[in-house]
Amino acid sequence: MGYHLAKVPGLTFRFTPRPQILKGYTVQPILQLKTKTDFYQFLWLTSVTGFDARTHCMPCLKGVRSGLISKQKGFPAGFIAEGTIENAEPFLYLCGVSAFSRYYPQHLHLLLVPDADSTVEYEDENVIVTVGGVRRLPIEPVPGADLALPKDVWSCRNWQAAWHLFPADRLPFPPAAGENPSGRTSVLQV
Repeated sequence: MGYHLAKVPGLTFRFTPRPQILKGYTVQPILQLKTKTDFYQFLWLTSVTGFDARTHCMPCLKGVRSGLISKQKGFPAGFIAEGTIENAEPFLYLCGVSAFSRYYPQHLHLLLVPDADSTVEYEDENVIVTVGGVRRLPIEPVPGADLALPKDVWSCRNWQAAWHLFPADRLPFPPAAGENPSGRTSVLQV
């Protein structure tokens, strides 16, 4: 088995096995993450196996949370998470957000799918991430959601990703304002 060292400036990891595909075996992705600042109050990695369209943020993603990132609140600069990701199928979601910033481009949102031949490398002012054995999927806005749902729902990247991945789990949008003569409330728990 070949070994490699992530080539990320300012970040040194232990040697880890390069993900390889062997006939009849499933590849387990490998995470290497280091925070550069103390920006993240919440940081987590989870498998994604379904979608709860009644809510948003982490609770809308059905799956198993990885133990590679501790469940603490607040992550200091220099925090490291490294290891083999268990329960990586069918999708993975790596999320890092700050309770003090509503500037969403600063937040970390990586939607990943296992792929033995790919590696995702991501770096911004707050974090350096390498995940071997996956490829990144785009997270697209949901058409029409901004007209029918509260902003904290339709702007949530977790909710957007799951809405696109699991069409069978979607709920119909409630009628837009002025189109609800019955007084029916939204199906979302916001």
